[in-house]
Amino acid sequence: MTAEIAILNKTAVALAADSAVTLGGKREKIYNSANKLFSLSKYNPVGIMIYGNAQFMGIPWETIIKTYRTKIGKYAYSELKEYCEDFLKFLSENSSFYSESQKTEYIEDNIYSYYLMMREEIKQIAIKHIEKKNKLTHSFTKQITQSTIDKHHKLLEEHELLSDFTEEFIDDFVKQRDSLLEKIIHEIFVDLPLSKSEITKLKYIATCTFCKDIFSSIVSGVVIAGFGREDLFPSLMAYRVEGIVDGKLKYKKEDNKTTNIGVGCSAAITPFAQDEMVHTFIQGINPNLFKFIDNYIGQTIKNYPKILLGYIEVGDKKDELTKLLNKKGNDLFKEFRNEMLKHIRENHIDRILNVVAHLPKDELAALAEALINLTSLKRKITMEAETVGGPIDVAVISRGDGFIWIKRKHYFNKECNLQFFQNYFREDDSCGDDV
Repeated sequence: MTAEIAILNKTAVALAADSAVTLGGKREKIYNSANKLFSLSKYNPVGIMIYGNAQFMGIPWETIIKTYRTKIGKYAYSELKEYCEDFLKFLSENSSFYSESQKTEYIEDNIYSYYLMMREEIKQIAIKHIEKKNKLTHSFTKQITQSTIDKHHKLLEEHELLSDFTEEFIDDFVKQRDSLLEKIIHEIFVDLPLSKSEITKLKYIATCTFCKDIFSSIVSGVVIAGFGREDLFPSLMAYRVEGIVDGKLKYKKEDNKTTNIGVGCSAAITPFAQDEMVHTFIQGINPNLFKFIDNYIGQTIKNYPKILLGYIEVGDKKDELTKLLNKKGNDLFKEFRNEMLKHIRENHIDRILNVVAHLPKDELAALAEALINLTSLKRKITMEAETVGGPIDVAVISRGDGFIWIKRKHYFNKECNLQFFQNYFREDDSCGDDV
């Protein structure tokens, strides 16, 4: 896991990222040396942060970003969104990056993963059934298998198609990989009763995991921020990116994190990945605590009419009174929630953003670093795994000064590698770089 943040006002955008990376397996290992923040162009004021999966289709994001940086050279797009579109296009069109085995592995792993999750769901229902001292019959097994497949089929059917995908993709995917799907279905569901209809649904489910708004654990977060050539103020765009299937990039723009500074928006603080401490700082309340209070009060108000009328003799008007009290309770709960959100907005969020809107560049950087440190400190002094930590990389991007590192770790000694910094802007752009 990781913690990253972007803080924007009309002058600049500050980006900060920790260095922790978690390697999976039976025993997790955490290293504090990962690079997650980069300049997207050597010559123009655009930066990029990566969180989640550190690789894309088996290739480190660092390698992809620096290859793209060489490709784009000195070219400057008019708007930030054009950099984003070009970078996503670069990911999908450079088929030479990804071998056929990598593409096949991505597809097979996704299908196996989703089917195994469904299989585990069926298994848990069966275990609970047996724990109640019931017999696991063939008919019951068939019933829970069918209901689980139907549930996932309906769920995925309701999900929207992602950009660049059409309904025709689903038919083509199944036709091209029918034998592969049959093989995997047989391996995973070998001892479960499946009808032809259920096998067809399973094939549809597998296809939807690639073209619909559902992402696996290998998804990466991509954040691009800065200025286009004609942008007066900074902006930020965020995406979820997972893989390439049949020449199409599986990705989704995260509209709730996209920020455009300008009229009506003078400042923004946008955290990524592990973000609860940043939200606590900005909102004045931990999001999990707010959710608990919201759910508890909502449930209490919902149950109150039944409890109250249990102590009162109301005769044949009980249903009428229950309906009236439920309506009044819902109205009170809505009023409470609106007042709570209004209080948070006026007394916490707005006050902080009003100050952030006027912070100079160095203070933006200091605030970004402090908020990452706050998240790291919380992990350190609790029983949670320290999945946020290590040196914090901080950069500030402004229209006039471009991409400026405020803090940056290097795996090498700067004094022993002066040629690296001398060659960074060399015209042939052939030297490697870690910036």
